[in-house]
Amino acid sequence: MSNEYDGVQSTTNSGNVCQRWDSQVPHRHNMVSDLTIVSKTDAKNFCRDADRSGIPWCYTIDPSIRWEACPVKNCSYKFEDDECYDDDLLSMNYTGIINVTRTGKDCQRWDTQIPHNHNLTDGDFPEDVLSDAENYCRDPIGSGYTWCYTTDPRTRWEPCVVSSCTKYRNDMLCFEHFDNLLHYNGRWDLTLHNEKCLRWDSVNHTYTADKFPDDSLKEANNYCRNPDNSLSPLWCYVNFSEEKSQRQYCGVTKCAKYHTTCYDGLSVKSYIGTWNQTISGRTCQRWDADKPHSHNLMAEMFEEDSLEDAENYCRDPTNSGKLWCYTTDPKIEKERCGIGKCSGETTCQLFKDETVEYNMKDFVYVKLP
Repeated sequence: MSNEYDGVQSTTNSGNVCQRWDSQVPHRHNMVSDLTIVSKTDAKNFCRDADRSGIPWCYTIDPSIRWEACPVKNCSYKFEDDECYDDDLLSMNYTGIINVTRTGKDCQRWDTQIPHNHNLTDGDFPEDVLSDAENYCRDPIGSGYTWCYTTDPRTRWEPCVVSSCTKYRNDMLCFEHFDNLLHYNGRWDLTLHNEKCLRWDSVNHTYTADKFPDDSLKEANNYCRNPDNSLSPLWCYVNFSEEKSQRQYCGVTKCAKYHTTCYDGLSVKSYIGTWNQTISGRTCQRWDADKPHSHNLMAEMFEEDSLEDAENYCRDPTNSGKLWCYTTDPKIEKERCGIGKCSGETTCQLFKDETVEYNMKDFVYVKLP
């Protein structure tokens, strides 16, 4: 139950920092009795389901936004194990049974040397036995993405379509502008009440494919969308009864215009913020560019699955344990970014006219110029 949540999440889906429950500024309220923590003071500014609405939420410190839902989801909701690896640290932990590559080629068994020989051993696999790994997609060398040798003699290996479950759980939980409501193409498929969305092609409605950012109703799947192009939040249909469906809103809100200057996941791979400067103040080179510094990084090494979408943001595609980027300075190939695990301290040096907008216990935000 959402009213039992007593975690320390203190930012909303769009990145806004939560107002303390024992404060009446900037938003006055009378929320008292239903807070999970004993007192409003102890609840600090943590997300709570104070009114038993079915979702953890909070008032925000933005005077123009009274409240927003928080990115706290039902713990029982998980993607299929076969579709992703349930760990934001390493693709090496994937133990699913997908056994075809991104282009559809069959995977070679790991315990064979035909058609491609290799020197991988039992200890390189989560099963600890080559034969048990069969021909499933794995990441035995810690490359940061799942792959396999193929049964095609002309293609030694290819990456697979398996990615981090955490990445997809957090996939585009906000949209950039209200104009983009119609164009939101994220994969979130739960309503604010944690009900699973129905497939758009399984519900009796009048919306046609051209009202969706997807190519068809089938590809729209059961993802939260806004086919009526209204200013209301994204929504979907859920089961109301055996005969009827009901429209419900999703917890996908407008993205805050802030740089997040720390990562809050298990590893730096969880950082999908927009910080794009190195610790010395140099601007990062775009990942899809090869000037002034060339590289051989692939899309699968990024959380976005795209060099273009990663733009010039600090990332760790090589699993180095530090966020970094290539720089636009021809004399300096790459540098570490000043981003660490969220700890309440400013982790980034500020440049130009950038200022810290708000400094809470867990997050530091830098207001965009």
